Amino acid sequence: MNTTDSPWIRTVSLPLPTLQDNTADADRLINALKSQLKTTAIDVDVELLRRLPSVLRNGDYKIRCILLKDRQKWILMGLSKLDDTSTVAGLAVDLGTTRVVLRLLDLETGRTIAESAFDNPQESVGPDVLARIHFADQPGGLEKLNELIINGLNQAIGNICTENGLELQNIYALSLAGNTTMTHLFMGLSIPARPYPSVCCRIYLSSGIKH
Repeated sequence: MNTTDSPWIRTVSLPLPTLQDNTADADRLINALKSQLKTTAIDVDVELLRRLPSVLRNGDYKIRCILLKDRQKWILMGLSKLDDTSTVAGLAVDLGTTRVVLRLLDLETGRTIAESAFDNPQESVGPDVLARIHFADQPGGLEKLNELIINGLNQAIGNICTENGLELQNIYALSLAGNTTMTHLFMGLSIPARPYPSVCCRIYLSSGIKH
């Protein structure tokens, strides 16, 4: 019997393999999830495939799956035994030119676990987007701007986890929003000179995190 705990978490009970039914572990799980989610597309990372046999057998083929719907497909981001009570967290990031705000969420209940903020370290290079666009055009400039924000975020994420008794592995998804310049610099994409056309109109950053 399959049940649904939340939009992010599905619990699945699979039939044990037998000599008459020795379907591969991954196929057994994916077929059950496809039926439950009414989808034809589920992606599974190879790291999860390596863990799948032991998780299934240790959990008596009753497991908890953490999933993300990415437009037309689902991504299996994590799995554990059914009695696992560890927090399934997600992180929302507001990437501002001046200030970066983080909100840590419990994906199972929807509650906010904690919030934190820090000054955008790219201010040390330039106070506004134009200054940063011009700096990114200089040799090594784009790499420097990207390194500043990535290091700043990594430190802030580590701090918010430590302060709330979580491990980095508890964060399964991150959604980041910001203006065009901030998201481009986060992705390591430069913006060409005046009239400053963007590389793309929209960047999808909501995704599962690979630990």
